[in-house]
Amino acid sequence: MTKKHISRGRHVGLLLTVVDIDQGIERDGPNAGRSAVYIHLAGCQLDCWYCETANQSGDVRALTSIIVEVNNMRGRTQIGDKPLCVLTGGEPMKQKVGPLVETLLGHGWMVQLETNGEEWVDLPDSEDLDIICSPKSDHVHTFVKSRATCWRYMIREADEYERRDGLPVCNTQKIDGSRVAVAKPTRGRPVWLQPVTEDGSTDKNTRATKSRAMEYGYRYAGPRMLERGRVTDRLLD
Repeated sequence: MTKKHISRGRHVGLLLTVVDIDQGIERDGPNAGRSAVYIHLAGCQLDCWYCETANQSGDVRALTSIIVEVNNMRGRTQIGDKPLCVLTGGEPMKQKVGPLVETLLGHGWMVQLETNGEEWVDLPDSEDLDIICSPKSDHVHTFVKSRATCWRYMIREADEYERRDGLPVCNTQKIDGSRVAVAKPTRGRPVWLQPVTEDGSTDKNTRATKSRAMEYGYRYAGPRMLERGRVTDRLLD
């Protein structure tokens, strides 16, 4: 396949760069506790200081091959009438994922897309699509704000937080003492708090997150785990 074909395929969403595809149990958001197939997409425009996936490369894959692999996992992830597929990253909306989402929905999947909210691509308007916004800066795209099913914030015990709402004061792009704001959630949408996985501090971060969730009435998501060199949001066996 030539560079020209790859570029054109990426532009229309028929080719995507995928780190891997695996299975697990979703740990937070509207589908918490459900078995799922995870599509880990490569690339992110941000540089969170704790992120383990920012520089991960992947393989360029045709949309059709991704769908075939995901559908072959359907039998092990069937919940009720529809199985669940989670698009995560990196940042899924750095790529043209609209055709992937639409095709998955057409094959009877429920889709959960996890995003930092800075980017937007055209997505189907479907009750079977959940968008989870986990802001890492002070900017969230207008369409993400209006479409987000719920919001998720990463909590670190050492960081300051707003006393009025319990959410972090600063974003995840700097740890040099500067206080750059992080975007606030859409009013009325559920908010999840998740501890940062950090060498020597994960337990402290977990305790702080649980305490904050109880004090402010937010929902708690357990710490992410390190698997095969990658921090993952999914529950492991």
